[in-house]
Amino acid sequence: MIAETYPLKRLPRRFGVFDYLIPEGMRLKRGMFVRIPFRATTVWGVVSNVKNAGSNRALKTVESVATDLILSTAELDFYEAMAKDLVQSPSTILYSSIPGLPKTYTVAGRARTASPSDETLSAFLLSPNLQTSVSMIQSFCKTHGGTTLVIAPNVRDAQLLAAHLNASVMTGDETQAQRRAVWESWRLNGGTLVATRIGILLPHPDLRTIFIVRSSHPNHKQADRNPRFDSRQAARLRAKFQHARLYFLDASPRADELHHIDETATPVPVGPYTIVDMNKERSAGVHPLLSPTFSDAAESALNAGKRVLCIYNRKGVSKRMRCQDCGFVFVCSNCRLPLSVHDDGMQCHHCGLTQALPAACPSCHGHDLLRRGFGNKKVAEALKNCFPGRSVAIVEKGANDGVAADILLATRFYLEDLFDPFAPGNIGLVADLDADMALHQPNFRATEHAILSANEWRGVASAHRAPFILQTDTPEVFQRGLEDPIAFMKSELKTRADYDLPPVMRVMTTTKRSDGSSERFVGEEPPAVFRELPDSDIIDTWADS
Repeated sequence: MIAETYPLKRLPRRFGVFDYLIPEGMRLKRGMFVRIPFRATTVWGVVSNVKNAGSNRALKTVESVATDLILSTAELDFYEAMAKDLVQSPSTILYSSIPGLPKTYTVAGRARTASPSDETLSAFLLSPNLQTSVSMIQSFCKTHGGTTLVIAPNVRDAQLLAAHLNASVMTGDETQAQRRAVWESWRLNGGTLVATRIGILLPHPDLRTIFIVRSSHPNHKQADRNPRFDSRQAARLRAKFQHARLYFLDASPRADELHHIDETATPVPVGPYTIVDMNKERSAGVHPLLSPTFSDAAESALNAGKRVLCIYNRKGVSKRMRCQDCGFVFVCSNCRLPLSVHDDGMQCHHCGLTQALPAACPSCHGHDLLRRGFGNKKVAEALKNCFPGRSVAIVEKGANDGVAADILLATRFYLEDLFDPFAPGNIGLVADLDADMALHQPNFRATEHAILSANEWRGVASAHRAPFILQTDTPEVFQRGLEDPIAFMKSELKTRADYDLPPVMRVMTTTKRSDGSSERFVGEEPPAVFRELPDSDIIDTWADS
């Protein structure tokens, strides 16, 4: 008898199963963990299939088997589907999914056998902040019970969720042994596990419910190392193969989720908001970014003993530098986005590129260089002039010592690293001073990102029980996006379909290697664009080695 086995190693995508002889008296089946010789050492492997076929080659022999640890058929089907979808070897996916096993593996107890669920459902639930998400998850677990997996986009969110759900947590901060202990406990005892994106790959035969919290967050996608996967796509595959319920929770949905889910719901009301049309109010304000509506609301909050949180996600003293003679705009050579101007140079806050302030235009060699727009330092000065006697502090990465000031001028750093919806501070007003900034991103997701950002800051205001003000030159866009973000993104999804954009089309970049060189294709030979197939199919990806 021969065991077709996936070694738990990072292997090139062309490798599939390896054949090993099964010793006399050893009984193996699909999903079992076995100890196998591999090159100059021994490693764990997972049995894919047992066959009777003979072989003309001299095969190595399976050394031992972990009888108390086995992957269910549904689990292994999921990993093989993930490997096919990502054009990776199943061995690499399994290696990344299972915390390092010791050479001798024993589990106190046997993993339960999964039974098909009577109810499978995928839905998007509107949740303005983590506090609301916790309430939803707690209510669901109390009603339905069962083994639950909660995926958060970053370590801080995972820790906050675990603390208030009274659940185990797994992030990238633990040692391999600690990760293995958490996984073993969850696999044997069930309950709720909160994890970052790698948690979606952790095997569990009885998984019944998956929650993807802050589902629109870019950190749900791992793009910097193999396996390069998206936890949201992986969750859809896993829910399909293990018949689990799948819920996406966020302040606003992505078009990608709406394309695949069964239902949407808005279970809780979100706080009030005011949209300021800057086309009408800019000329009447004391500064182009400080409308009369904002100034009056801020003054009222300050007089009531509250603090004001202003959102402005642009560092430095100016948005960009432009040549008056020829119109040349200084942009990042990597990202093609305008460089932010600081007192001592220019910087791209997307990729980190820095360069000195130019003495002349590189295009026409003119010296009439004009700084356009406002960085947060200039806006902070305007706030000090508008509210004399009030303290103003800039809150950004590397400069957050003034969080007790009367007026906080914050970048997105506040939302990601400081804001705690379970312990809100003394904030009486949240104001987005330039909501249009996100609309200027050079990609088709700009509107999606702008509406998400607006609803996230609205969720911050809701946690503080404070009013929310949004300033914009396109009030009709944000009015629709704040009034009903689900309906707004459904209309966006229809537009994407009309123009063959994701998620209706799946865009891929392929690389052909020959003679030691690599050439990127984005055309017909080989194809770089594939139409998204129905949920019942798996994308057949292409690779040429």
